[in-house]
Amino acid sequence: MKTIPLNDTSRLSQIIISEAMDDISNIIKSGRWLLGDYTTQFANYFASYIGSEFCIPVANGTDALVIALQCLSKSGRNQVITVANAGGYTSTACYLSGHTPVYIDVHEDSMLMDISLIDDLLNENTSCVVATHLYGRTEKWTPMVGHIN
Repeated sequence: MKTIPLNDTSRLSQIIISEAMDDISNIIKSGRWLLGDYTTQFANYFASYIGSEFCIPVANGTDALVIALQCLSKSGRNQVITVANAGGYTSTACYLSGHTPVYIDVHEDSMLMDISLIDDLLNENTSCVVATHLYGRTEKWTPMVGHIN
């Protein structure tokens, strides 16, 4: 009996490696693994792809959250509503940007934010709500926006 490999990505990997090897070699030789010509090219391409004038590359999602929180900061508003079960990165970003995480409970079945509890946590110190998509499940933004507005 012939075995059919489950999730065998080696064929795809070989195609990607053969197409990217020159670029990878050039990046390594340049010594500019970050913030070099390839990063600039990627930023320009991605900005064009999403229809934006700008793209600011960051090292990771936590850095992106820090920048977003800094941009959203309002005088006297330093609280960020988030979930504790997936809020490690958001909590770190809060700490680095001078915000305080306020943890909201989650639904037992989905482990996603219980949006019905937002009204109890919103106050004059709330800067924003950071919802986390988790385990392939996504937050339902429409009811959340209704609660926040």
